[in-house]
Amino acid sequence: MDVLVRTLAGRECRIRLPDTATVLDAKLALQTALEVPRKEQRLLAGTSVLQEEELLLRTAQKAEAVDDTGTVQLSLIRLDPQRPGLLEGLAGGWLSLQDLSEELRGDREIVLAAVESCGWALEFASSLLRTDPSVVLRAVRSDALALEFASEALRRDSGIVLEAVSRNGWALCFASEELRRSREIVMAAVASIWGM
Repeated sequence: MDVLVRTLAGRECRIRLPDTATVLDAKLALQTALEVPRKEQRLLAGTSVLQEEELLLRTAQKAEAVDDTGTVQLSLIRLDPQRPGLLEGLAGGWLSLQDLSEELRGDREIVLAAVESCGWALEFASSLLRTDPSVVLRAVRSDALALEFASEALRRDSGIVLEAVSRNGWALCFASEELRRSREIVMAAVASIWGM
């Protein structure tokens, strides 16, 4: 497949990849062609951010980013060179969300990396991200007791609370009063505590 990549600075780069190429394959080719390190690349097909493990052609087709000639059209955003290290530090657990600026605590990608490593990092996320179901779900999957730091609305969300209490029954303490009376939720919490 032919791939045309445009940068925000207006630079264009054409690369040729097999139809089975992943986004990672494209990033590695661009690393050579444009001398932009892979970890500093964010590729977009239309408005969709591409993940390295995705098949490039299939993802581009879903995003309607293949033109009439069959060329995949992508945009490349170059990330701050410090960002990849920051994400690695959060994911590795040797950097804490609480030590970052308010601006970074409101950055969804940064917070996701932090809560995947340590669910309790949700405590230091912006109030807006503590209302984001996918952020809270990742946090409670990492540590069910992170439910304590979810917004009030998400502590009333039966799906999120069920996920938390199924992992650690003591998370029931942080559920809304209504869900603490739900038979399904209570039974899941008891089963988790007693290893049933």
